[in-house]
Amino acid sequence: SMLGAVPVIAFTTMFNPLVAELVYKEDTARLDALLKTATRWIIILSCPLYLTLLVVPELTLSIFGSEYISSAGALLILILGQSVYLCCSIAGSMLPMAGLSRLNLLLGLVGFSVNLVLNYLLIPTHGLLGAATASATALSLWSIWRLWEVKRRLHCFPFTLRTTWLVTAMVGCGFMARHFSAGQGTLLQLGTTAGMLLTVAVLVYPGSVSVQPV
Repeated sequence: SMLGAVPVIAFTTMFNPLVAELVYKEDTARLDALLKTATRWIIILSCPLYLTLLVVPELTLSIFGSEYISSAGALLILILGQSVYLCCSIAGSMLPMAGLSRLNLLLGLVGFSVNLVLNYLLIPTHGLLGAATASATALSLWSIWRLWEVKRRLHCFPFTLRTTWLVTAMVGCGFMARHFSAGQGTLLQLGTTAGMLLTVAVLVYPGSVSVQPV
């Protein structure tokens, strides 16, 4: 589930210098436009992997061996946490670029503490699912808190109506594909996954990948 974070690393490396420059110039309008564009592109680039894992987690895990198939539930929970992180990642990376490194460190320590406490509480009774729930919950809370701080301090927000439609359409297609492919053979599952990805590309991408000037 961590593979979907690769675009985050690429985009933060590319945009952090621009963020620092715009913060220094106090150009909030361009900074907000940059955040919205980068967030939309990250979601677009990462969605094929996450949607595939959502639709066929058992089939994906079977690549590593049949003993991993039982971990599909934990994988889906981790995907949820990673998806929240993905949507908030660019916003969160703006904090240190805006001179708020101490705040960013504090939020990281709080997230780590929440993860530690939840693991201590959930693992003894729920095992692997408990560990996945703890990690996903802590990651989601940390990401949303950083997003809120960016909105409060820098007056920027990563989501537009277009991006919200993009996420809603992708999640809807993913859950529909999972419903229809559940319990089916490998070929049908692969066909359903391919059809789902094609549907998302045709219905959603053409109106979502335009680049806004920044």
